Amino acid sequence: MHNMSMFRNTLLAAAIAALVAPAFAAEWISDFDAAKAQAAKDGKAILADFTGSDWCGWCIRLRQSVLDTPEFEAYAKDKFVLAEIDVPHAPKLSPEQLEKNKQLCIQYKVEAFPTLLVMDAQGRVMGGFAGGRTTLQEVQAPLNKGLENLQLSKLAATQQGAAKLETLVKIYKNMPKDLRKQSSDMRDEILALDPENSSGMRDIFAAEQQQERFAAELMTAQTEAQAIAMLERMKNEALPANKSGVLVQLFQLKMESANTVEDLMAAKALLLEAAEYAPAKRKASMQKAAAQQFANPELLLQKIKTFRGQGQ
Repeated sequence: MHNMSMFRNTLLAAAIAALVAPAFAAEWISDFDAAKAQAAKDGKAILADFTGSDWCGWCIRLRQSVLDTPEFEAYAKDKFVLAEIDVPHAPKLSPEQLEKNKQLCIQYKVEAFPTLLVMDAQGRVMGGFAGGRTTLQEVQAPLNKGLENLQLSKLAATQQGAAKLETLVKIYKNMPKDLRKQSSDMRDEILALDPENSSGMRDIFAAEQQQERFAAELMTAQTEAQAIAMLERMKNEALPANKSGVLVQLFQLKMESANTVEDLMAAKALLLEAAEYAPAKRKASMQKAAAQQFANPELLLQKIKTFRGQGQ
């Protein structure tokens, strides 16, 4: 009798919970073309979630901690049409849909999951972020910047000449640096409007395009030795804005492959050279790190070998 009473109370509690639970599951559209059509109809932005829903840990955590909460649903419902561009391992999607999603990842140069992109109804990227986030505040800040860029793009569509150039430059600079590669069409438009380079953007674009080219080439390296050879060449080709980054990458690989104290000293020289191309504050930090890290080269070498499984 007591067990039956407990059972009834449990059912009652579950029924009440179901009645009062918020209906917060936001609708995510899996067809990107349908999402664009809906965004055009509703006058909203698109928020595209590029995800590996059943294998990417940060994607799953982002969903659970932010995207599937009532707070996010309340924030997003009047602003976005939500599109999920999923690349799962399990056969959750039709082969055709999975292939479409993979092609969208290529089209939008998505290199890490999760990546969330704010787009206009034509699919032009206005902002967003790549990588894991765990709070609504962390998610909102870059998405709001993307919405701001969307409004600026509408203004730019009504402008010409210098006014339009100024607005487009503002949009571009508002974009997170790691997402600017998705806006090559905006680069082209700025360059066309600014043949005299009055905005100073030409050098910025050249450096960014070189970074993208270097990154793509390094992805083809099959061995550590190949990557080092590529970076040795790149350090001589690198524009001043990219010199420090290339040298730091080369330093890291040289450190990982060091077998002698002489190898370590050569790596240290690369780090100090990289510091010379860094902004003043960063330069001081790198120089301090070099002094601390290489205070005892023999001990450092032993730690590296141990890490590689070569030491005791």
